[in-house]
Amino acid sequence: MLTAARVVNRFIAEKRRIEREEKATEEALLVLQKQMEEQGRLLAEKISRLSRLRKQKEVILSKGKDMVIRGLRDLDELERVEREESEVVVDVQASGGADVIDWSAVFFDEGSGFGGPIAAVEPGSLGPSRQSLPGPAGPGSDDTPEVGGGSSSGF
Repeated sequence: MLTAARVVNRFIAEKRRIEREEKATEEALLVLQKQMEEQGRLLAEKISRLSRLRKQKEVILSKGKDMVIRGLRDLDELERVEREESEVVVDVQASGGADVIDWSAVFFDEGSGFGGPIAAVEPGSLGPSRQSLPGPAGPGSDDTPEVGGGSSSGF
């Protein structure tokens, strides 16, 4: 028959065994946590690198497209042309032309190589309709949309 001391000793031995397993499990969890932190750091680095590479690809594709459109042979020539254009804009703005905008760059139609029509926005809507505004039909044409509230002064 088991005495009270033997029962207590069994419980103490079982408690110690559980504590050893608990300690080993905690240590294993700490190792896994450190590994996960390292993997998280590596993942963040790879995501950041992928983002940078995609931006570089976007820039190089855009510059390549500009080179083809402009008929340029290399990137140095494109950079020279862009620098010259930038200097011209700065010069014009410095001499009072504060409203210098290259509208062909804003409304460029990739398919034709020329500025394309602007999508019409319906009153009360949040976006363009399926129709396009008519192109310039010449001076005095009724097809030309009126801009500026209908003033006939032109300003």
